[in-house]
Amino acid sequence: MVITKNPRLIIIIPFYNAREYIKECIDSVSMQTYTNWIAVCTDDNSDDSSSNVIPSDPRIIKRNSSQRMRQLAIIYEAIVHSGVEYDEDDVICTLDGDDHLLELHSLEIVAGIYRGKPNCLLTYEQYITSSGKPSHSKPYTRNEFDVLREKSFGASHFRTFKWRLCREFLRQDPEVLSYKDDKGNFFLVAPDLAIMLFLMEIAGYPNIIFNKIPIYWYCLGVINWFLSAMSNGWIYCSNGDIFFRLGWLENNLAIFDAFPFAGLVFAQPTLFDTLRGTGHAYHQLEIDKRYRYCHIIASAESVREYSWGFVLNANLEKELMETPVRVAEEKASRTRAVVGGAHNQFLVRREVARQIVPLPSQYALSPIEDSAFNRRVDDLGLLQLSTFEPFTFHVGIGLDEWTQREIDCLGLEEVLAFSSDQRDRSLPASLSWSKKRTLPLLEQLSRLEFLDKLLRRAYNLLFEFLRKIMICPNEFLSLPIMA
Repeated sequence: MVITKNPRLIIIIPFYNAREYIKECIDSVSMQTYTNWIAVCTDDNSDDSSSNVIPSDPRIIKRNSSQRMRQLAIIYEAIVHSGVEYDEDDVICTLDGDDHLLELHSLEIVAGIYRGKPNCLLTYEQYITSSGKPSHSKPYTRNEFDVLREKSFGASHFRTFKWRLCREFLRQDPEVLSYKDDKGNFFLVAPDLAIMLFLMEIAGYPNIIFNKIPIYWYCLGVINWFLSAMSNGWIYCSNGDIFFRLGWLENNLAIFDAFPFAGLVFAQPTLFDTLRGTGHAYHQLEIDKRYRYCHIIASAESVREYSWGFVLNANLEKELMETPVRVAEEKASRTRAVVGGAHNQFLVRREVARQIVPLPSQYALSPIEDSAFNRRVDDLGLLQLSTFEPFTFHVGIGLDEWTQREIDCLGLEEVLAFSSDQRDRSLPASLSWSKKRTLPLLEQLSRLEFLDKLLRRAYNLLFEFLRKIMICPNEFLSLPIMA
């Protein structure tokens, strides 16, 4: 095997408003056992002083953009205009500023691939998400690579490629029109796809290696990415099992108009406040003369629907039937809203969404993390309100009689053709003998509070175990052979 010299790694680190993450990101590079690297940290015009927390290091080049450019443009500028004098076999790596390298020898693994495989021009890696789970990344087959543009893209996050491959791309497309729209502006989304697709096609299948050893930690959960990345003026976030009724958007926007200091608006009455009444922002409604503040019992129909959708037991449903909800009414427009927060669906302004993130996402099941979203909004002094009438319904994973009734009323029978639940609904659902015996037992056990806490703790510990232990597989032992 031909052994080449240790390649120099040029690590491009773009970031925007990543003050809480960027130091950990840089530290994960600085502490690497592999030391032949340069980092180019490019601030995309952050307004949270992110650049101030980057440590001084002769191997770190700091760049600041005078205007917001977005990730694709900022990465291109960092590669081409950072002042780095490239060698033929330098390797360019891209590392998002809100993520970090997983292990102290992550760069050693990358260098080992290029050192041991002189013909390698590009790599893409397995990574670990903040839940502790490995990503969906897997190597392309030859047949998949031949129709690369027709397949789901899998070369995301920690991307590495040789400078000579990048140089060849720039020779073929000197004005990088491949990265731009018809007006000559850099694409605002899908930088992974834009950067890698053309490089992969130029490199060719034999010169690309997939590294199955996780070396990259993708820190942000989906909600953080969603709230950070969307460029719309308004952002609506919803679980995939929410049924929307006509008028949900108009009524949400009416509440925002009537309550200018609203942060989140939900399209279903909040019968169970995530903060359990401990929020502080709603107190302003009690003294603001524009509003009438009172307590009202929700309609029985709303409570039954809420209980059905969230599978509440009869005792809790009865409690909700008897417990009044806090309602605020704007006197001029007579717009009413229920006070209280949830998070299975909500509408939020973009500028507010940017202030909410980053949110913790370390555990799979955590009451503290679960309420962090709503707590952050309350800390901003913003209201969390919902419509008084239910404009959404939590369907769940089955096509039950309640949803069937909605479909029939709206004349949407054709949606059943797309449902995986195709059983004859005129017949009762059948259960096997084992399920008939097991389900009542599980129902009884689920009511034991100590068991619920125990299972949640065990579930979270498993995620922690995956994150700290299983992300270091024995495959590391094969590294000297690979090199």
